Amino acid sequence: MPSLTSRLFGNDKSSTTTCSCGCHPNYHHNPITTFSPPKWFPLIRRRSSASSTSSAEVSMHDKESLYDELRNLFRLAEDEMAYAIESQGSIYYNGDLCSAREAVSSCLSQYHRLHDRLNKVDSLELDSQWADTLVQLRMRLDALPLA
Repeated sequence: MPSLTSRLFGNDKSSTTTCSCGCHPNYHHNPITTFSPPKWFPLIRRRSSASSTSSAEVSMHDKESLYDELRNLFRLAEDEMAYAIESQGSIYYNGDLCSAREAVSSCLSQYHRLHDRLNKVDSLELDSQWADTLVQLRMRLDALPLA
């Protein structure tokens, strides 16, 4: 039986190993064959290097989906803030204030998630569109009296 080194680097010319799958060198017909990576190896290398370099960036579809989620959470936070403001002094205020805090927190979390996943240009655009609005939302929440 030939050694692993001789099989990998084609040093054993007496080997009669044949493979039906076609992925292994056929030493019987071509004894000078040297080791070469399988056909799928470059695909894995390309995929892994591409995914590691663009892991923070998102596709256009994903970006729109994340923006939609931010808009929806912002609308929900505004609605919950309106309920909390309207219910001040009533028995519902504690629950409405808690709901408003959760909604604002979810909205801010989505903003930070989106900001972290965008490239530099898109994150600057996100800041210009949303930063002031979210700061004002947070200030309005902080201005509400404690329950």
